[in-house]
Amino acid sequence: MRSRSRLLLRGLFGGVVLWCAALAATPYALRHDATGGALVAGSAVYLVASAVCHQRADRSFHPWGVQLPVCGRCAGLYAGALLGVCAAGFSRRRNSQRDRRVAQGVCAVRSFRGRTAGLVLAAAALPTAATVLLEAGGLVDPGNLGRAASAVPLGAAACAFVAGVIRGKVH
Repeated sequence: MRSRSRLLLRGLFGGVVLWCAALAATPYALRHDATGGALVAGSAVYLVASAVCHQRADRSFHPWGVQLPVCGRCAGLYAGALLGVCAAGFSRRRNSQRDRRVAQGVCAVRSFRGRTAGLVLAAAALPTAATVLLEAGGLVDPGNLGRAASAVPLGAAACAFVAGVIRGKVH
């Protein structure tokens, strides 16, 4: 792998891990030290998260009694992205044929090309789309856990897709 691709993959991995850690650590830090540096850092995380999430309190998890910086669905997307980037990283070097098959099963998107990658992403989006449509129609309220769980496949597939593009495995 070229050094530029390797650098981009490390950046993707680091960015996803740091963002997920910031999302998880912010409520804890604010609960245990709502002054000084924790308050400034926590405010920055909430501000950045507000650019991509509605942050409605009724649709957010409240660990340690403090609202997570993102809603349940976004939390699921980020958790999925963390799983996807970890799977992409772990499946990077496999020697045996069996190991390659297992790695491709864990992170299928990274080895697909063209239309197939789009189909995998569309399939991964189905649970999220279903909960959004059922909710909008007033048929079901999946709750925060349901919203988060339905978003995990999309987050994982999207992150694995980006890793595949960086590696040149998806065009």
